[in-house]
Amino acid sequence: MSNRAPAPPAPAHVVVVDTDRLFRRFVTHALETQGMTVTAVDTLAAYLAQTSAARPDLVIVGGDVEGGFDGACRRLRTELPGVAIVASPERCSRLCEASVMAAGADAVVAKGRSAGPLVDAVARCLSPVS
Repeated sequence: MSNRAPAPPAPAHVVVVDTDRLFRRFVTHALETQGMTVTAVDTLAAYLAQTSAARPDLVIVGGDVEGGFDGACRRLRTELPGVAIVASPERCSRLCEASVMAAGADAVVAKGRSAGPLVDAVARCLSPVS
């Protein structure tokens, strides 16, 4: 028997995909402050092309992603099944939100001045279901 405490769980790995460099930096800082590991890229294709890329726990899909939110969510569901997806559009009506959720997103949080709602959505999506 070992008296060692179990190793702490690895930090969640989140990929932030957005063409807006400032948004990527803003979100990366907010998530790293919460102890998460973050990979920030400007295109989904760039991330998926990295054969050595670690499988993320969650992907945040920002505004001008190639293929739109529907295409990005469908591609992620095909290439990374089981990964949580949070869509973060500039603005989002209820119709937009319903469309993105139907495409496979787990949450939709419009971009804002505060990272709080996005960080909260990420935490909810990463929490084990009770």
